[in-house]
Amino acid sequence: MADLVITVPDALAEDLRNLDIATSAVCQRALLDSVTSRRPRATPSVEAAGPSLTYRTQAVVDHARQLSAAPTSADLLRGLAAEGDFAREVLLVVGVDIGELADEVAADARTTAHRADPLDQVLDRAVARARELGSGYVGSEHLLLSLVGAAPDELVARALRVQGVEPSKLEPTVVFMLAGFAFARSSGGLASKSV
Repeated sequence: MADLVITVPDALAEDLRNLDIATSAVCQRALLDSVTSRRPRATPSVEAAGPSLTYRTQAVVDHARQLSAAPTSADLLRGLAAEGDFAREVLLVVGVDIGELADEVAADARTTAHRADPLDQVLDRAVARARELGSGYVGSEHLLLSLVGAAPDELVARALRVQGVEPSKLEPTVVFMLAGFAFARSSGGLASKSV
């Protein structure tokens, strides 16, 4: 990953520190949205195929595929822990450390009878969630919604529910956080970039 340096007014920097806002995740989301909005529109036949994976989401999926010849939801959760900044921030807001959760799920996968969904099934649900939310992309937030939205006895969904993460509570949190990014962008509240 490349490092970019941003410059923000001192007062904003102090507010970001005091509020413990994950500036990296906020800036990455804003930059991704900016790049996406400037890309040429896809042909209608490609758009009909569905939302495409963001760069970050593709990195999450690639990470999961490197972990196993037959990757599952447990591998995807480990990918999100390593690469999914926005999903990590969403879970922090609801009080869950994604790294610890991924470690617990990996341990449970070896000792429990609960099955983990195949990666492709999780991705299909994520695309469906992105469409339902009107997104033109599949981000780590859609992967997270897909994981929690699996059958209650599925390995990762079960682990999330044990931590108190329910689909009915997670979706409004995701929507609220996305709205915050959109507001920050539209109001000029995001930092200017200086490379």
